[in-house]
Amino acid sequence: MQVDCRTPSALTDAERGAWRACVQAEATLASPYFALQFAECCDEARDDTRVLVVREHGAITGFLPFQAGRLGFARPLAGPL
Repeated sequence: MQVDCRTPSALTDAERGAWRACVQAEATLASPYFALQFAECCDEARDDTRVLVVREHGAITGFLPFQAGRLGFARPLAGPL
C-alpha cells in the first residue's frame, strides 16, 4: 500500500477522475461532504486542507480528505461542523 498526502489542488486529472468514480460507485458516499468540489472549496478557503491518496499495486483504491491539525492530528474536512 502506498499513501500520498497532498492538497486537493495538487491532484492530477487521473486522481480527480478516480475520486469521482469512487464516489459514484458507492451509494453510501452520496453526500456533498464526499464530493471533490467540496474538498476543492475547502482548499481555497483554508491552507490546512489535505487529501490522502491510497494506492495498492499502483491502482488508486481510496481517498481521505481532512484538515491537518497543528499538533499532528487530522480533523474532518471543514470540521467541526
